[in-house]
Amino acid sequence: MTETGIEEKSPFPVGGSTFEEIINDKGVYVDKTGLIHALISASWSDAPYFLSRPRRFGKTLLLDTIKCIFQGRRELFSDLEIERRPAFSWDAFPVIHISLNSTKSEEGLFEPSLLKVVKRAALENGVVLDSGDSSSAIADLILMLSLDHKSSWKKQGKDPRLLYKGNVVLLIDEYDFPLISNIGNPEKQEKIRLTLREFYSSIKSCLRYLRFTFITGVTKFKQVSLFSSMNTVKDISLDERFSTICGFTIQDVKTYFSKYMSTTLSDLKSKRQVDEHADADSLIEHLMKWYNGYSWDGKSQVLNPLSVLTFFENRRFGNYWYQTGSSLLTSRVANNAADYFKIFDKDLSFDDSFPEMDLYNLNATILLMQAGYLTVASTTENGPEILYALKVPNNEIRDSIRLELLAEFFVPSNMEPGKSYLNQKYLQFLKAFNTRNEEECEFFLSAILAGIIQRGAGSPQTMEVKERVNEKLQQATTTEFFFRSLLQLLIEFGNKSVMPESPSDIGRSDLAVKSSNGWVAIEIKHEKADSAHEQTDVSHNKRDIVLGGRSEYVNGRLEKMINQAFIQIIQKNYAKKYLADGFDVYAAAVAIYGTSDVMVRFRKVIWKGDQKTNIALY
Repeated sequence: MTETGIEEKSPFPVGGSTFEEIINDKGVYVDKTGLIHALISASWSDAPYFLSRPRRFGKTLLLDTIKCIFQGRRELFSDLEIERRPAFSWDAFPVIHISLNSTKSEEGLFEPSLLKVVKRAALENGVVLDSGDSSSAIADLILMLSLDHKSSWKKQGKDPRLLYKGNVVLLIDEYDFPLISNIGNPEKQEKIRLTLREFYSSIKSCLRYLRFTFITGVTKFKQVSLFSSMNTVKDISLDERFSTICGFTIQDVKTYFSKYMSTTLSDLKSKRQVDEHADADSLIEHLMKWYNGYSWDGKSQVLNPLSVLTFFENRRFGNYWYQTGSSLLTSRVANNAADYFKIFDKDLSFDDSFPEMDLYNLNATILLMQAGYLTVASTTENGPEILYALKVPNNEIRDSIRLELLAEFFVPSNMEPGKSYLNQKYLQFLKAFNTRNEEECEFFLSAILAGIIQRGAGSPQTMEVKERVNEKLQQATTTEFFFRSLLQLLIEFGNKSVMPESPSDIGRSDLAVKSSNGWVAIEIKHEKADSAHEQTDVSHNKRDIVLGGRSEYVNGRLEKMINQAFIQIIQKNYAKKYLADGFDVYAAAVAIYGTSDVMVRFRKVIWKGDQKTNIALY
């Protein structure tokens, strides 16, 4: 509190502050105006721009900053890069700034809400519209502002030839929000799509009046005519010149947050989130592991701005991005296990540039990248084409993936998904894993698989979509890769060190886990169920998952797979390298029959003289 009793505003703008508010309140503003100057001064700046970035990644603040620049508000840019550019003109132009994330998609409400958004933008420019629909309203507004400004320009004695590129600035934020919010509901999507198609077609008819047009979103949908009608749209999403226009570089963090490092370190040490001897350099390293790694050119990397700002606000490492609901896209788009688990594919990539997405046949790999779950790891030029290799960017996203997938596959459908439930169940599983409690481990793994079977019971999807999703889900859950990935997520949820496909001199174990008792080499075996013997006695009571007993046939199949797994661990020396380093080493065999029957066995690995490694009963 200040002496006046008025609470001082936080310097970290995590609540959607405007550019003007950040500057006037002396908040932290990471200067991107040099890149903005390059953007609006480019020779092709009369073409509409499109920028794809994940939710909560600074797109809105970027547009608001551009708005203030074109309004000629030079006083807000004192000591910023663009203000130091002597050739830049600070002439003021009318700016239409609209965001589609405030539209309503309920039956019959989307068009009226879009019309309201345009009329609100008109009032901000001193114009009252009587247009009856959003398409007419946006065209009327552009034309009226252009004519009024041209008249004012002439009255000021300015050269009208300077307006040859147009004189209205149009900024559209989250253009695809209404469509993404309704993925899984094709009927509602189609009505929204038709409205948006007319809306963007109206904008296309007014391009000659527009001096600068910038559109942001997550992905590019070809059915809304934005990109097909505006065939001159310049997509800068993967342009290396603007790869850091959103997000913070490491140098940004060192420059703009340096004065907050000392107090932040003190708090982190008191919370035991960093070592007591940690300094500013080690804090930067922690920040990089948690929030860095995003790249759109395979070269420059940035940290998630929301997460960094919230970290300095709370002085605690945490998963802040997921808590904002930024997972909306993948939770609705990648609505089957096959799509979710593309994240773990080491060879994920795409060619050239973001394609225009088919609204009804979505490319899960591209969407996971555009949503922020994957990022560009490297690029390879092949003639005129560029191959973009992908990876998971950082610890925060790994934690987000774990939360989303474990909530999807571990939380029973009759309970609300949430981190508290997952933490509670995970602690029980972790205790069972560390103490080698086979019965408890088997129960938790079986519970996950039962959750998969029961998945989707309360989801608001049409029967047709449910049947399609369930079919894909059943296909995806018939691979060892699926079970290995799910087990890896479960173990990693407690920050355990897990190495998938850990190599030995003659093979690779499915998983290698560093635990408090040493190392565990895990081998997973899976068999498709014989329909005549598949276990189907799975049900839910109020709080727990109830599993039926296994038949003698199924039990025999599981025992056989357990033996095969142990033999493979020994013959391929999966555990030998850890024994050589002096660690206690355990072998874990996981056998899965069908989609619901699981058997887990732990054994300690020992030396017998100079003989090869053996597994003894633990």
